Amino acid sequence: MNATNTTIATGPRQEFHSCLTAWGVGIATLSSLSLLINIFHLVIICRMKALKDRPYKLILIHITLGDIGTALTLIMVYSCLPMLPLISRLTGFPLMGFIVSWPLYMTHWIFVAASAEQYYSICRPFQYETSTFIRKLSPMLFLIWIINTRYLGLLAGFSWYTLTKAPHLTSAILAAGYVSRYIPMILATVFFTLTIRELRKMRQTEMADGQVRVYYAAAYVIILYSIFSESALLDLVFTPSVIARPALIPFSPE
Repeated sequence: MNATNTTIATGPRQEFHSCLTAWGVGIATLSSLSLLINIFHLVIICRMKALKDRPYKLILIHITLGDIGTALTLIMVYSCLPMLPLISRLTGFPLMGFIVSWPLYMTHWIFVAASAEQYYSICRPFQYETSTFIRKLSPMLFLIWIINTRYLGLLAGFSWYTLTKAPHLTSAILAAGYVSRYIPMILATVFFTLTIRELRKMRQTEMADGQVRVYYAAAYVIILYSIFSESALLDLVFTPSVIARPALIPFSPE
């Protein structure tokens, strides 16, 4: 979910007006509820003995952590906590862009890993246990967090530089961030499409108990991705207009 808001352009910087408005309070409240639900969901997943030592459990944990990250960042942005404007004023760093974008980028790539895991589980079951990707899934998921955090830091740094030193490059930086968000979305969609085709074939035949569990596990992840994609599509529609008019993006919360 990407936060959209009302902004007022004031020269080279934009002011972020969400504090104590109905819009800001509503998002902060919903995000707080989402945070509690996802923490509860994470506890349940971690305690499920049926998922012990299964790659599928890792996928669910990291998807839930991504949702928790989204909820936390939206709470920080919309609950009027003083730390964001204070740090932004002291450093001049575009903290708002980093805070809002970080979980979105992260979740995109987590779903790429999830789609590949489900592809092997459904479409390549005999290669599932021996696949290097599946055996190295845990370190790969942690690597996703590290790489994306560093990438977002660099992108935020370039955004700060263009905003203050080279405003004519602002649209190019926004476009680069936009493209990098939707490369993983395309990859995940391809893997999930192949998986859905195989699931339809499975549904037309009598499935053993193990196949039924695999079927519903894949269906659950696909549903989660569908929900995530709906919110991401709002960002897909909104971002091109922001690239055309960079002043719409608030980097300095007030």
